[in-house]
Amino acid sequence: MHTTCGPCTPSQRAAGRILLDTDKRDEDLFLALFIFSVVVASIVFLLTLALRNRIRLTVSLFEEASKVVAHVPWMLITPIITYAWLAAVIIYWVVVLAYLSTSKTAVLNNDTGHVAYVSE
Repeated sequence: MHTTCGPCTPSQRAAGRILLDTDKRDEDLFLALFIFSVVVASIVFLLTLALRNRIRLTVSLFEEASKVVAHVPWMLITPIITYAWLAAVIIYWVVVLAYLSTSKTAVLNNDTGHVAYVSE
């Protein structure tokens, strides 16, 4: 025996098809999702149509860029070298900062004008 959460028509009972309230909510949800998907797909399609000349331009630019990279492969290594130098400078800076922070107190010698580091 089937129990229902919502009203059933006699034809639904005769066909053995009983709709529950959750089935109706699911149908409404899927309908809303379908409409949303159609709207989004339509917008994407219209944007693709409107921007097809720019898309062709972008494709041709990528083709030219691939030709340049094929002729000058060292260009791909340049950022790696730059970041390696940057890392080396930062490491050097950290080492110098460590030495300075662990040094003694700086005292100016008035006779010579030089700075000497002494313990307090």
